[in-house]
Amino acid sequence: MAHASRRKVFSENMGKKSEPEVKMCKQSENWTIVTFKPDLAKFDLTELDHDIVALMRRRVGDMAGILGKSVNVELNGQKVAAKSFSEYVQLYIDSVSKEGVELPSIYQKENDHWEVCVSLSQGQFQQVSFVNGIATIRGGTHVNYVANQIASHLMGIVNKINKQASMKLHTVKGYLWVFVNALIENPLFDSQTKETLTTHQSSFGSTCFLSEDFLKRGM
Repeated sequence: MAHASRRKVFSENMGKKSEPEVKMCKQSENWTIVTFKPDLAKFDLTELDHDIVALMRRRVGDMAGILGKSVNVELNGQKVAAKSFSEYVQLYIDSVSKEGVELPSIYQKENDHWEVCVSLSQGQFQQVSFVNGIATIRGGTHVNYVANQIASHLMGIVNKINKQASMKLHTVKGYLWVFVNALIENPLFDSQTKETLTTHQSSFGSTCFLSEDFLKRGM
């Protein structure tokens, strides 16, 4: 079977497009590449600042973590180390461990729609999450769905052991660092920047019930 590649160039704010270039290629050359050159002058810039470059670097790392082993992700010609979501999470854990704090972590892939990992924070709830490949930097209903299961389990154990504790859910959540990679059907967000998922749990299109083993390991 013959295989062909297709190349097309857009310019002038994507208002101008070239005729597609089509040529034969090998079956192994089955990939998509998108390149762009920012028009810095339109933003009164001569170069990209450090914050923008750092954000781009992070997003490349994000993609490596959530796309999995089927896709090779490179940055400046070098393959990104993470080849799975669990390896991606471990990069965060290791970065804290280098500061002298050894953090435990528990990972579970519930199904093709949910991957979850939990570790410890220092008294303030932290989360790193994705919905359909979108970085939800402020979390949302998918994160609450997972975090509340973990916190409720731990709260029940503490209050059972010490009936005077009266531990509250928000107190327990303050010591959790939760990582979530989810696929949500027709996700809804709080704004066009898509920083927070607002889809109700009943409309996720799938479920993520953390196993008893996962919850016990979190004790």
